[in-house]
Amino acid sequence: MAFTLALLVSFAGLASPLAVVIAGILMLLCALGYSRLNNWQPHAGAPYHWVGRAVSPTLGYATGILAILAATVANIGNITLAGTYLLGVVSPGTSFGNPVVLLVSAIIMGLVIYLAVRGIRPSIRVQTAIIVFEYTVVILFVLLALKREVIDAVAGTTAPSLAAFAPSNSPTGWTGIASAAVICGFLYAGWEAPLTLGEESQNAHFNPGRAAILGVVFLTIWYSFLVIVFQGLASQKEIAAHGTDILGYAGSLLLPDPWGRLLALAVLSAVFATTQMQLTESSRVTFAMARERLLPGGCRASIRPSARPGSRPSSWASSRRSP
Repeated sequence: MAFTLALLVSFAGLASPLAVVIAGILMLLCALGYSRLNNWQPHAGAPYHWVGRAVSPTLGYATGILAILAATVANIGNITLAGTYLLGVVSPGTSFGNPVVLLVSAIIMGLVIYLAVRGIRPSIRVQTAIIVFEYTVVILFVLLALKREVIDAVAGTTAPSLAAFAPSNSPTGWTGIASAAVICGFLYAGWEAPLTLGEESQNAHFNPGRAAILGVVFLTIWYSFLVIVFQGLASQKEIAAHGTDILGYAGSLLLPDPWGRLLALAVLSAVFATTQMQLTESSRVTFAMARERLLPGGCRASIRPSARPGSRPSSWASSRRSP
């Protein structure tokens, strides 16, 4: 939300929630397909394993490399936001140089990596704590935003309305909505992460796929609601002017300092959690490829195919083992 809201409004105007729904429907179709594939074979390297078995080994290998790169590239946006938002919480309105932002971001990412290395269970405990804090703060500010837009009717605000789903509210029509829908792909990034944990899950052939489907459905509803609420807090010009700091700006409108910083702190916690999740996902795919000897020798030196009791490499991977 912090990274994309201003872009969505600049492309689709007040019709940006419609773009969120369109992207959500497309993601749901992908989640349904992934769920069926997980029902077939749960696997730590889910996407590359399924493509390799169902289509071709070469395409499967390419899919694995793409999954690792995609999660890494998506995290660049998160890492960029991490240092900026923490510094914004500590000293709002202060301009910090790139070296300071880089150093703070590196420290935060170091904590993320530490948790990922410790294992999945510690990561889940941290994710749960962050979710409780994040949603408590966001719901509080949603209520304050609705009060500002509906009850107080402050000048320049727009009250939530189902008209937000009308294409006519996009200044450039369907072209702007389509452009916004592409940006929405960043909103949904990571919904497939549960599928890479299928091997450790209870009811492994069912729960990871159900988690992905429920996640996409929830995100579509939740993001649509949040966009409708926060895009109406100020004029479109003011929203565009604050770019990736739009939620920090929203916090300052809704509560006096320092309480308004809570929303920026919630953004920081979300950045931390998202980065941790995407790091876990890319690490799982890398682990699975190394376990099946699909990566160079230095990457698989300490990994054995029998590391997980009862597991064995897929047939298309085992055919590529050296004697």
